[in-house]
Amino acid sequence: TNDEKGCRFPSSNVAIIARDPATGKLGGLVANAAVATPGREQEEDGLSAVIWVE
Repeated sequence: TNDEKGCRFPSSNVAIIARDPATGKLGGLVANAAVATPGREQEEDGLSAVIWVE
């Protein structure tokens, strides 16, 4: 995510987007979920990975 100056800052959001299973092409945004507390810049906290299984 970017702040008002365009600088990057840590986020705990996961964007869920549509995908066509036949072609693999990505579509539009389905949902945006906050799943953890945002981390701090240059620290080892916050969301580190998301695994999706179909």
